[in-house]
Amino acid sequence: LVPADRAKALDPLLDRTRCVALGLGGPTGPSGGSAAPSSGSAPGAGGGGYGSFDAALLGDFPFRAASLALASDPAWKREGKGFVNAAAGIRAAVPGPGLVLASSRPLEGLIEAAKAPGPSPLPARLEDLASARIAIWVPDPFSGLIASIVGESMDIPAVGILVAADPDGDARSPGYAATVAFLMSDADSARIFRPALRLAWYALARALLGADADGALGLSFSLDGEVYWAGGARLTANSLAGALARIKEGLGTGSARPR
Repeated sequence: LVPADRAKALDPLLDRTRCVALGLGGPTGPSGGSAAPSSGSAPGAGGGGYGSFDAALLGDFPFRAASLALASDPAWKREGKGFVNAAAGIRAAVPGPGLVLASSRPLEGLIEAAKAPGPSPLPARLEDLASARIAIWVPDPFSGLIASIVGESMDIPAVGILVAADPDGDARSPGYAATVAFLMSDADSARIFRPALRLAWYALARALLGADADGALGLSFSLDGEVYWAGGARLTANSLAGALARIKEGLGTGSARPR
């Protein structure tokens, strides 16, 4: 999701990570502000065509040891309540035991949010699905992001798309059992746009899932109130990572809103 030279700066943190919450943004950044480097920004932070990101990492991060590790590494310099790796364009902070925050932008907003968390960005209607090992939530997907990915505009008033995946337990060929859900504003919209959502899935599966697309095209979708969903997709880790990378590329276009 970030160039290898920038991602390498996070390797020591990722080795200790159990769970990651990641927000991706395009040229305007996840908060709607400019993602281009501003006065005091780290070189490459939010710029260089890579868009922006915010991340919260939960894991085995002893507060004092993690802070000391960043402070003693010459690549990281103190900046406000955190540290910045100017060469990588990444900021990091350890606000408490077991939590590391990382971003391509100044960290003050993330640190305040960690102190007083707000409501989940995931709709309550999809909470059960979102508890999967991997959950990819794309809000307001047809406002520009889908068009940037599939090359065709689709006028569908969807609230969002969720892909939820858990390991399928196949030791011989490890993969993930995935569910795809389109959330509409109400049951009538889901029913009216059902054919369009099916066509949208054909286009998205081919654009996002690479070698796994053929198997995902045959999913049997069902209506459940305002949700149009299908389970039973078998995806590899590579296809899920590729889907995230293509979503990030889509956010890098001017027509796609940040996520």
